[in-house]
Amino acid sequence: MNKEKPDKKRGKRAEPTSEELEFIYERLPVKSDKDIIDDMQDETTFPPRGIGFIKRRRKEFNVLKMVSAKRAEGAYDTDRIERQKRHWTRLAERAQELLDELKTFFPYTKDYTIADAITSNDDDYEFATLLEDFRSYCLLSHIKAELSEFENLKSWPELKISDIPLLISTLGLRAENQQFVGKCGVCEDWE
Repeated sequence: MNKEKPDKKRGKRAEPTSEELEFIYERLPVKSDKDIIDDMQDETTFPPRGIGFIKRRRKEFNVLKMVSAKRAEGAYDTDRIERQKRHWTRLAERAQELLDELKTFFPYTKDYTIADAITSNDDDYEFATLLEDFRSYCLLSHIKAELSEFENLKSWPELKISDIPLLISTLGLRAENQQFVGKCGVCEDWE
């Protein structure tokens, strides 16, 4: 006696459409796999899907988030010259920002530091925050390598008002030509 098995449907189910993926992806960060399946069943336009399907979409979604974040950081740039240009462009932008701010410090007493001037002016919170930024520390490393007068400077707030004119000319040049002397923590990673 030969019992024949009923034909099982073989083959792949239809690939998800972009609308279906969008529907799933917008829910992945906030809903469980089962809740997403329930939401999909309420929609008449989507084919029936199982938990395994949602689990695969969640895995894809997490990888896409990670790749997007790394791409935004430039982690996938294999060309060292391109990474260096991008870094120097960002440093040049920061140099210009600092240059614009430092020009406003001339009315202060010459033996003041930037920290003294910021403390005496409550409106300089944004500038103080800018000085503590990662790019500002990178820029400081490059400036210290170029100007021996600043080699003992540990942070921008320690800068004396009397040293601003020397710094302004150097920042202006670096902001304009987008090339820097020495190495910061980012530059050291290129070797």
